[in-house]
Amino acid sequence: MPNQKFSLVFENPQAGTINYFANRYGNQVLTAKNVFDAKSPKELIDYVSQNSDAIGFLSSIYVYDDVDTTNTTFIKDVKILELQVADSIESEEKSVGPYQYYVAMRYDPSVSDIREAPLYPLVRSIYSINLEGKVGLGQGFAAYVASELGQRTILRFGLVPATMPVRILQIKNENIQIK
Repeated sequence: MPNQKFSLVFENPQAGTINYFANRYGNQVLTAKNVFDAKSPKELIDYVSQNSDAIGFLSSIYVYDDVDTTNTTFIKDVKILELQVADSIESEEKSVGPYQYYVAMRYDPSVSDIREAPLYPLVRSIYSINLEGKVGLGQGFAAYVASELGQRTILRFGLVPATMPVRILQIKNENIQIK
């Protein structure tokens, strides 16, 4: 879109998305004349839905459709921008959206021990660092988050857990006689 005029809108000046862009692309991106801040996620969504030349940057958790409990569909007011995959020459995927499949680390232990970067290029990681120095509430919380129940809770909120809960299905190809 080099010849099109557009504006970039961020959630607010203190949002993690702003820090992500500043760290990745430098502060000059954020001081450009076509970059604006909204006061809230709702204000950003309203602005982008009313202005076709606006591109909003917001955590995908804010644009999931509340009715869909699987967090696989987005609200109707905005169009989700798919971004080009970094290794699109070698990949079958040329552009991807912020779906869990593309945000998760690519890792198949049956093939290799190497974890590959996610296909979606705008991904941030959340870390838990415990500096208590003894067994306490912080260590208990970190243990909960790392447990299967904690990882399911993260998944339920539309985020990608570090370890995906496993569900094993056995599929049999048989003729079933219904009486």
